[in-house]
Amino acid sequence: MNKKISIIIPCLNEEKNVRKIYIAIKKKFKEKSYEIIFVDDDSIDGTQKEILKLTKKKNNVKYIFRKKDKDLSRSFIAGVNISKSKYIILMDCDLQHDPQILNNLSYSVQNKNVQCVSGSRFMKKSINNTKKIKYVFRLMLSKILNHMINFFLDMNLTDPLTGIFIVERNLLLKNKKKFYLNGYKIFLDFYTTNLNRERHHEIPIKLNERIYGESKLTFKTLLNIIKLIFFKKFN
Repeated sequence: MNKKISIIIPCLNEEKNVRKIYIAIKKKFKEKSYEIIFVDDDSIDGTQKEILKLTKKKNNVKYIFRKKDKDLSRSFIAGVNISKSKYIILMDCDLQHDPQILNNLSYSVQNKNVQCVSGSRFMKKSINNTKKIKYVFRLMLSKILNHMINFFLDMNLTDPLTGIFIVERNLLLKNKKKFYLNGYKIFLDFYTTNLNRERHHEIPIKLNERIYGESKLTFKTLLNIIKLIFFKKFN
């Protein structure tokens, strides 16, 4: 029987987080009809072994092991392609997004006459538990990029670079050929492609510090964001 919601979790060298995020979701997410799809981008640590351990014991866990193509956006679409659920959630594997937010995402998309709900780090009720200087700097950088995106793309979002959202799967399938599909910001790619903006809703989220593993934010990531902005502006 198909699940109502698929939670797609792209992974790259997240060995110590795979089991922890599964347990956290199981503990905090109240929806009973859901599955988790781990999409690994050719990790060089024990990430794939940890995923396989879960799939042997849990019938609501699926996986895809991709080779030589480290890209979150394309990993996400790969997960969408094997899902049969009505709704798709994207979230990171690093536990920076508190799984409690999954309940708010699920409730909002099913009860507010919207097709997509995204989590925002920058609303009044958003909670930021990141104290280290490097995380504070990244948030400041995100704010600057957010203003630039809203200005150039005629948008009015508090967090167009969010990494967590829920959307109707049929919308993704209908529009995936139009996506830029390069980099880590699939929400911005999707939102600017063919989403009815009147049927999108933002909610505040709680952001935690990453405990294990390394952030994927690099100069290349920033360059891809800028390329995406220009692609959306002039296409």
